[in-house]
Amino acid sequence: MLWPDGLVKGFAKQAEKYLTGRNLPINELQQKFKLKSTKNGSSLIIDERKWDFSNRILIPVYMGRRVQCYLARDFTGHGEPKYMNSPVVASIRSPHQCIYNYDTLT
Repeated sequence: MLWPDGLVKGFAKQAEKYLTGRNLPINELQQKFKLKSTKNGSSLIIDERKWDFSNRILIPVYMGRRVQCYLARDFTGHGEPKYMNSPVVASIRSPHQCIYNYDTLT
């Protein structure tokens, strides 16, 4: 599993503001889903291809208690696309083959 560079230690202040503005419980979400966030200029480069992951909340997708891929959501309101999946080449399993919250279904 490959993560973009520029992961913020803790959680980005602007990402916190985004979540609190939607009345979401940040601490509970971080603890339960192990959310991560990136700073401006964060990217992932594989074989000379670059994906821009600037200013995003990363939501890991677990299956079998192991991160398979992640969903990245822009928290500025200006990033395009608004949602991105981790690149297939950077994931354990393609995001299209994953079920979010799979481990809680049983």
